[in-house]
Amino acid sequence: KKSRNVITRLASCLRRQAFCANVEMIFAKVPIIKFFDKISSCDVDININNIVGIKNSFLLRSISLADDRIPPLVIALKAWAKSHDINSAFMGSLSSYLLVTMMI
Repeated sequence: KKSRNVITRLASCLRRQAFCANVEMIFAKVPIIKFFDKISSCDVDININNIVGIKNSFLLRSISLADDRIPPLVIALKAWAKSHDINSAFMGSLSSYLLVTMMI
């Protein structure tokens, strides 16, 4: 319940920022905020109090640092998945994490 409150307040703050577009809250098993960062032209997901997510992010970062070929391949894979509408776990398709770990 506390995470839900934090997510709601953070989403409200992000909606007032010029660099954020399409801010939405998703109250799934792990509540997240999704938005588009206009500065970097990237989609962003934020979650609160998700230790597994932090460990998964660390693993992916470590792998990307181990081989220079990984980051551009991940970007291409994610673009491909997005163009085929199979990159949204909360909508019933595949998560970015799953796609990347399958690739590796």
